[in-house]
Amino acid sequence: MTVKETVGRGSRSLFISCRLLFYAVFLLSMAMTVCRSYDIAFILLVFGIPIVAIVNKHAVIKRLHDLGLSRRATRSKFTFWVPGYEIHMEQRLLFERGTVGPNKYGPDPLKEERGA
Repeated sequence: MTVKETVGRGSRSLFISCRLLFYAVFLLSMAMTVCRSYDIAFILLVFGIPIVAIVNKHAVIKRLHDLGLSRRATRSKFTFWVPGYEIHMEQRLLFERGTVGPNKYGPDPLKEERGA
């Protein structure tokens, strides 16, 4: 997946693996801070987390496409201020089944993963 590749759809496994990678890099940087390895923690915070955050953002967009949603439709200026909206969207991204078959964003990623 390239940085500019936000077309197409992504499965839940792609979303979960990118999310876990982000949390792992963040927790590793915090552990290095606690262990007083400030140089490693600095490198992870300055370089690791931004790179993983960009990849994670693209995985979220692909997952939204799998649900048939546009990133613009779910991220207006005001939805950030609605209490519980972020939790609701996180639960949808984690648990809701994507559109069965092709949609306007591309073919079903589950059929591609299974090789069918």
